[in-house]
Amino acid sequence: MKAASLLVTDTHPLIWYITAQFNKLPTKVREAFDNASTTCGQLFQLLKFSLQA
Repeated sequence: MKAASLLVTDTHPLIWYITAQFNKLPTKVREAFDNASTTCGQLFQLLKFSLQA
């Protein structure tokens, strides 16, 4: 059994993957998303928060 991987992504690549805009993703990133969605990998989204005064 392959060891589970942990991927962290920013919002844009995740949206591009979900909306099938694969031309915006590097090949290795697309493969990582594909692998995470078809195997025992886990996918986390890293959100950027900004504090406003």
